[in-house]
Amino acid sequence: MKVLDYLMWVSFLFTSIISIFTIIVSFGIVYISEFSTFIPLEISLSLSLILWGINCRYNQDVCYTKNNFYISFLLAFILLLFSILGVY
Repeated sequence: MKVLDYLMWVSFLFTSIISIFTIIVSFGIVYISEFSTFIPLEISLSLSLILWGINCRYNQDVCYTKNNFYISFLLAFILLLFSILGVY
């Protein structure tokens, strides 16, 4: 269970860094071509939500209700669907 906790926190840190780069590019401070679209942010958020859902499923200390598992997977599926279809 500790491995899932560490993976979840690493994915949250990775998503935070990607979101900071996306905000910097969106405001026009610095241009980084990889972050000119929201696809890296959507993919990293969906992976974080999937890891959070798995962690909620197998580690009851993290989540207090069983609905968190379903909500996180639903949001991750919606984000992945948006990134595949190109909806921003």
